[in-house]
Amino acid sequence: MTEGDILQCRLSSHLITNSKPDSAEKVANWMGAIQAQDYGQAKYAIGCRTNNLKNIDIEKAITDKKIVRTWALRGTLHILAASDIYWILSTVTPVLLSRYQPQFKKLGLADEDFTRIHKCIVQLLQGGKQLTRKELFAGLEQNNITTAGLRGALMLYKAGWLGMICLGPQQGKQDTYTLLEEWLPKPSPITRQEALVKLMQKYFQSHGPATLQDFIAWSGLSITESRAEFEQIRETLTKIEWNDQSYWMTGNYPANNKSSSSIDFLAGFDEYLLGYKDRSLILDAANTGKVILQNGIFKPIIIKNGKVIGTWNRVINKNKLNITIELFDKTDQQTDLSVKIEKYSSFMNLS
Repeated sequence: MTEGDILQCRLSSHLITNSKPDSAEKVANWMGAIQAQDYGQAKYAIGCRTNNLKNIDIEKAITDKKIVRTWALRGTLHILAASDIYWILSTVTPVLLSRYQPQFKKLGLADEDFTRIHKCIVQLLQGGKQLTRKELFAGLEQNNITTAGLRGALMLYKAGWLGMICLGPQQGKQDTYTLLEEWLPKPSPITRQEALVKLMQKYFQSHGPATLQDFIAWSGLSITESRAEFEQIRETLTKIEWNDQSYWMTGNYPANNKSSSSIDFLAGFDEYLLGYKDRSLILDAANTGKVILQNGIFKPIIIKNGKVIGTWNRVINKNKLNITIELFDKTDQQTDLSVKIEKYSSFMNLS
């Protein structure tokens, strides 16, 4: 097993070079969770993992309640398959509530305050309403609940983690919020242990080969809990040893998985880079600062044979698309990227 072999396996696991699903729902279900704090980039993260879906198709999948955007892993916004949202929340919510308790306390948000806040949120949104943040906060303020500073954001986060609200379709460029159980009826629950095992299996199928430490960083779950659940599925995984490190994946390493020269444009915050604690296989240390900015932003990336070779950026002005490219190595400067640019243009239905 070589570094190149691991990268080829990851490209396949991530649905980048593998046969691609025909729906946003299938991509989200396979990946487990897709980072979505940047909605536009998240839509392309799904789109590039399908053959022909366009930006508008991803939006329709949200409107049709096939996929849902809410706060999940690590407390951040993700896109999840509708069938996965409740059990995934059951895995992460206890950890997040404990982790954020000091912040709640610092802002004077006690349990009795949240009881009142949540009652008010339900009253404001019930009946299928979809309100923007500005509208929802205005409603809370009218009920003498201050949303100043970080208070308002933390109120939304906690309501999301508890499965009270999720994000609905956008109004223009504004996010909307709606009651989750009105948007998606709650299914029969599974135990938290069953959910933890399921989440871990999804991670190693979609991100493998990966380490247990990678899963812990991706999920935000505790080391102790993750190790215990890992023992439940260890025998179902394929172990790969490389550079004195154990990597794990579902299924077997395909005998015909030979490295082939391939270039792909991936989204900002794409799971292919973000979904690991150790990113050194994918991104050289010398280029890390060009891709992962000090403010935590992950720029859209260009990969060649699984390695990051540059970044790209798009500007849309009056339905005209302009893409700028930064390649790190002079030897890549002559690479023809026109096909990939055209693919993104087609996704956005722009020229």
